[in-house]
Amino acid sequence: MRSRSLPLCLVALSLLALSCKGTEPDTHLSGHVIVAGPNSPPGPIPVLLYTSDPFSKGSAPVMITPATGSGSELSFEFPTSISHGDYYLVAWLDVGLDGQMDKGDYVGWYKGDTTAAGAPVAAVVHKNQDADLTVTIKVSVAP
Repeated sequence: MRSRSLPLCLVALSLLALSCKGTEPDTHLSGHVIVAGPNSPPGPIPVLLYTSDPFSKGSAPVMITPATGSGSELSFEFPTSISHGDYYLVAWLDVGLDGQMDKGDYVGWYKGDTTAAGAPVAAVVHKNQDADLTVTIKVSVAP
């Protein structure tokens, strides 16, 4: 008589493997960077992903992805490993390579709001667990 333990063991292992596979769909946080003005950037514009206000002292991005393309409309996409939650997005090409958002840099952030004094105001991007999210960031050369 043939043992039933091998087929049962294989079925159990198959079920275990299926149950370990994530049931969440692969979702994307992506978008477009629109460059204002007549000059095209000299290369891809990095899009920085933050979990806290990017304009607060000591804030650092948790991930960076390039916005690429040609002309005034570039595209970007973060990996599907970005989980649901609240984020902040800044597009910044540091032309002067000095680590400061200053004259000549290409800079923009989601919604692009500023205070009355002209300081940038961060806006939350909320990514739902089961949905793709596409945003637009307008970038211009800092005066």
